[in-house]
Amino acid sequence: MRIALSLCLLTLFVSTSLAGTAPQTLPAAITAISTPQIPVFAGADPDQIPATDAIITQIIPLQTLSSVDVLNSLAPFLPAGTSVSANVGSNCIIVTERAAVVKRFVMIISLMDRPSGNVIELVQLQHANAAEAARIVNAALAEKR
Repeated sequence: MRIALSLCLLTLFVSTSLAGTAPQTLPAAITAISTPQIPVFAGADPDQIPATDAIITQIIPLQTLSSVDVLNSLAPFLPAGTSVSANVGSNCIIVTERAAVVKRFVMIISLMDRPSGNVIELVQLQHANAAEAARIVNAALAEKR
């Protein structure tokens, strides 16, 4: 797990260096890796995180959202002193805080980081009337609800 976190940090450092900006959140993430007594976990399932006062580091992979956007949106809701960083290369958030706070943070992220489910597919009809096809599809969708 420490190797995965190191790679995540290296990706962050290289990504921000190549972009010409200083890696602003790297010191906080290095603190997490350089404190061996703090356990490191990975995952985005809040049910797997106990609501305790133990300090943990959680690597939270994101599926649909940008790690930078999540960090910018949710960091203000974390307590002062929380170590949190976004890793652009692996699209993950790294947070070190009390497990109960991390659990709540992951719960919020898991509610936001979902596919919209609104997939639009354009189908060109070859042997059907468009109005009739639309009526049949709409009726089928109404039955599903």
